[in-house]
Amino acid sequence: MGTGQAVRRRNTSLGLTLASLLAVSAPAAAQTARISGTVTDQTGRVVQNPTLTLTNRATWERSNVTGDEAGRFEFGELEPGEYSFVASKPGFERLFRRFSLEAEEQREEEVVLRLGSIEETINVTDTNAPPPPPVTMSDDALARARENRTRGGTILPPIKIRDQSPVYPASVRGSGFEGKVVLDGLVRMDGTVDVLQILAPVDPATMTTVYPDLARTAVEAVGGWRYEPTLLHGVPVDTRITITVSFRP
Repeated sequence: MGTGQAVRRRNTSLGLTLASLLAVSAPAAAQTARISGTVTDQTGRVVQNPTLTLTNRATWERSNVTGDEAGRFEFGELEPGEYSFVASKPGFERLFRRFSLEAEEQREEEVVLRLGSIEETINVTDTNAPPPPPVTMSDDALARARENRTRGGTILPPIKIRDQSPVYPASVRGSGFEGKVVLDGLVRMDGTVDVLQILAPVDPATMTTVYPDLARTAVEAVGGWRYEPTLLHGVPVDTRITITVSFRP
């Protein structure tokens, strides 16, 4: 009897020990959070195989996942805390977010990526020569450009079909004046360029351009540009454009 009681006691103790371990470990597993979501573009269609990066801001541990063909992604078993989130795909602007995850939180993110911007850089020198006339792309060159961009897949970039160069302003000609104007605009779906604002140089006190004559000639020239617009899934869309014009003596 003594031996049987000892065995039962050992079994009982072992059972209590296992139960205690399970009781301790179960809540710890339940403390983790999860984040998932779908990545779409500005037209509402899914972005296939996007890249997602999640960084724990306490430990700076980083996790990377690639979304599937339906744009779905998931990060699991995440510790509660502050996180930085980045979504990216070539041809689109990167999206940045920062948020907190609570214990056991099941977070669903709606991620919308917008088309990346295009950039133009122009150098204008002081000269007495008459301003050059606008240049329109030839039919053959346009056909080749269209053929090349059909290889771009989902996003087909814009094609500039009419160019016009800014001129060095007469008000500062011969003075050795040098300056730079940066314009922020949109290539519209109809191919025109809409200048939204002058980014630089700007007087912070008045928020007006420091070089009004330079800005004026830059805006006038850009107004003469024409594009075949960006196509996203075969549909024309507006595209952000940054234009830098450097005026040199």
